[in-house]
Amino acid sequence: MNEKFLRLQNLIKKIINNESKRIEAQFLIVYIILAVVSLIMTIINLITGFRLLMYSTLAFSLLCVFDIILYFRHGKVEYIARILFFIEITLLCTSFAIIGEPEGFSAIWIALLPTCGLLLYRKRYGSLISLCMFIIIAFLFWTPLGNSFLQYNYTNSFKLRFPILYVAFYIMGLTFELIRELTQHELKRAKDKYMNLSYYDQLTGLRNERSYFEEISKLDALTKDGKDDYIIMIMDLNGLKITNDMYGHTFGCHLIVETAKILKEIFKNSLLFHVGGDEFQAIILNEDLTNFTNLIENFRDKLLYRKINFEGKELILSVSYGFARSNHSSMYNELFEKADKNMYQNKKIIKDKYKIPSR
Repeated sequence: MNEKFLRLQNLIKKIINNESKRIEAQFLIVYIILAVVSLIMTIINLITGFRLLMYSTLAFSLLCVFDIILYFRHGKVEYIARILFFIEITLLCTSFAIIGEPEGFSAIWIALLPTCGLLLYRKRYGSLISLCMFIIIAFLFWTPLGNSFLQYNYTNSFKLRFPILYVAFYIMGLTFELIRELTQHELKRAKDKYMNLSYYDQLTGLRNERSYFEEISKLDALTKDGKDDYIIMIMDLNGLKITNDMYGHTFGCHLIVETAKILKEIFKNSLLFHVGGDEFQAIILNEDLTNFTNLIENFRDKLLYRKINFEGKELILSVSYGFARSNHSSMYNELFEKADKNMYQNKKIIKDKYKIPSR
């Protein structure tokens, strides 16, 4: 029993956290409630002898069931169900206002329309639906021609006050919807901030180590399916410790940030990671994979060895690299070892050529 309850609780949380799923669930719940309530009202109307009202509620109950069946279908059928529901509720509420049975009570149901419309169709379309119904109500209650359609003898006081009550319900529903929108916006912003903190390095703006491990698990899955096509590139800043020791960590951080900035400019369509300290990694994908030869030349020009000025000091920006391309058989760890080996060979060449100390 507890296990079933937990599964239901998790399902509800999943629906609440997904805006489209939540709206879909709201529609279905309202459809079901209206179908059941309409069926109950049909039975009551049959017992009390309100035949015309009974036919209206029975028809609406059956249409709600039809809408539920349509809504379980995907694609355009779902939108058809939404349009049909709008037509149905408009016709029903219009008939309620005209019939007025019993003792004018039917018209009271119309006051719920603005809140339901905003709940189901959101602010824009819910307001449009509420406006359409207000025009119908105002026509029926406030114009001589509209009065001629009314089958119930409403008092003048009721006809004057009811549209105002309808507007009050709309304002109340709109207030709730604005609060919901604001709450949803703040939740999304908090979620985005959490995702940013969880998956991105705050110093460089690149993906962090957690994101890196998630991505390589996806790559291994592609390799097993024979769909992998990527290049692993491992990079390491040369002489970062020397910079930190000589000038302080602020200068070392500048070299890290500058490296990340240039990498983002070069590999615009790939996944870039700062996995800690002086270590960077890239998974070369998409157009960058096709154009990798030109991009690696650009990388050498900008990052292999250059002098930059920062706060009056001349710093050396030098990055060693190594890469390996997937071959539809090797798992990520094997490619990593190959790329890592190539990177250390490249590091030795660069340090010897430019006389960069090893420590």
